[in-house]
Amino acid sequence: MPHEEHDDWTFSKKLQVDLTAFLREIRVEQEINCLEIGTYLGYTTLLLSEYCTKVVTIDRVETFLQFAQKFNTRRPNIDYLHMDTVTDSWEPLMKYEFHVVIFDGGMLDVIHSDFLKVFSLPVIPLFLIFPRYTQWNDMKDTVNFHEQQNLIRCTLTLGRGTVPGQPTTWINKAGHQQDGPEAKICTPLVGRQTKQEL
Repeated sequence: MPHEEHDDWTFSKKLQVDLTAFLREIRVEQEINCLEIGTYLGYTTLLLSEYCTKVVTIDRVETFLQFAQKFNTRRPNIDYLHMDTVTDSWEPLMKYEFHVVIFDGGMLDVIHSDFLKVFSLPVIPLFLIFPRYTQWNDMKDTVNFHEQQNLIRCTLTLGRGTVPGQPTTWINKAGHQQDGPEAKICTPLVGRQTKQEL
């Protein structure tokens, strides 16, 4: 499985291992359907497809989706959707029931918009995963804002900066120091009846 040492824009090996362990644990209790926002080249899509019953991955760059389909050609449980999450309708997603949503693309306005639109899905997912929490300030700002608004509670961390008894600082591939967990997993605190209030 390609990781950050092979490609700057994919997950670290530590994050892949932690995400795998999380998915394996929750799969014991139920089947998992996952929405991946930001396909890129399909590396994380492959990991998700190994543990999820259905993966729906979306990207606004069609060439990324085409590469991902070729990369994951042996995985029949992946649906690929070419869409811009900000300007396009989310109607194609309404037929699915997602348990997990992973946010892996976009800047502040896009992440914020995607976050709110997830709450318009027919069933609010059980878990929201933010894999670049420390690396992208826009991701961190979005997560912190919505946690302060009591829309989500973030209690699980993944990846680098999460090993008990070790420093929370770590160095990314570009040589920049990061402080805090590489990823956060959050649980929505609102029910379907309050979606109109968002």
